[in-house]
Amino acid sequence: MSSSMNAGKIGMNLVMLAIFTVMVGIATQYPPQARFMPFIVGFPGIVMCLIQLFLEIKAIRAGEKGDEDDGRSEIEKAQDEVSRITGRKMDFHEADGPLAVEVETVGGSRLHREAVVWGYFLGLIGSILLFGFWLSVPVFILCFLRFFAERSWRFSLLLTVAATAILYCAFVLGLKVVLHEGFITEAINDSLGLY
Repeated sequence: MSSSMNAGKIGMNLVMLAIFTVMVGIATQYPPQARFMPFIVGFPGIVMCLIQLFLEIKAIRAGEKGDEDDGRSEIEKAQDEVSRITGRKMDFHEADGPLAVEVETVGGSRLHREAVVWGYFLGLIGSILLFGFWLSVPVFILCFLRFFAERSWRFSLLLTVAATAILYCAFVLGLKVVLHEGFITEAINDSLGLY
């Protein structure tokens, strides 16, 4: 991946982080009822931008370590990587001309990955509406990190707990904001007489 593409990704993440941060900053001046939605969108957006920046910087550093020239061609490097992953010796034969197929991403096509991200986002919104903020956001963060970002369970759980604790301290302890409890959660609580 080229350095200009990496710089573009980091630049876009920084722009989104700035937008979410300014949005939350402006919303702090609103009355409590009016700042509810900017906080619902802004704080998870800030957390996700920070996670993405961390992952992009980590990928760049890993790329720099892997970019050291060891005299092998790209085909030989790919062959060794596939052999390492599969545990079997692989032998690729380079075509006479340039390769016709270019792999855009490891996890599938770019369109597929974007559709998955939109699915996560729409799932988060739907889940918040149905089950509430405090059930949906930790599950979303955990699933996003574990299955989309392909992080370890330990890393995903630790980051989920940390992000949830930060959000709880910000919303409940700091701002004293009551977040949406979800239509299904409210119905269950009503039927059990918990209110």
